[in-house]
Order: sequence, then structure tokens, then C-alpha cells
Amino acid sequence: MSTVVRLAKQDEVLGALFPFTSMNRLCFSRCTGYPYTSDIPLIQAALDGTYQVRLPDNTLLGGGNAIEVISLLKQNLPANIQPAVPGTADDL
Repeated sequence: MSTVVRLAKQDEVLGALFPFTSMNRLCFSRCTGYPYTSDIPLIQAALDGTYQVRLPDNTLLGGGNAIEVISLLKQNLPANIQPAVPGTADDL
């Protein structure tokens, strides 16, 4: 998962979101405080060494290597995504 984290951090859009982990998932939020937003796809490590991109409701969008899943996640971001802001999802 370290390659995915590095690529996400270096990405102009994903790097501006608030990252957090939940079990074996890399999640992103539009706010920095809990409760976080739940409208951004997440990346989950698969048993075969690849990764999966899932919606917050666990719907599988696809999978692949680190570069492929970063691309897939970005394709499925909410429209007009902005950097994370201080506060919680309740504040947005």
C-alpha cells in the first residue's frame, strides 16, 4: 500500500484531500475532522497484491496496480472537488 500512498500524496488533487485509513483501506475526505465526508471512493488492498477502488457503500469500481487505481479513483471523484477544509462533514 506504500506505493499507493506515495502516488496519492504526490497527486495534485488527491494530495489536497484529507487521507485516513480504515482497516486495509486508504480513504479520503473533503474535511479534516471526524466525522469525515463519505462521498469519495477509497482504495482497498486485495489479497493478490493488487488494489481495488470501491465506493463508500462498498460497490466495486475496478482494480489493478497502484497507478491504475489512482487513475480510476480520480475518474470517480465528485464534480468540482476542492482541497480538504478544516472542520467535519457536519460543517460542510
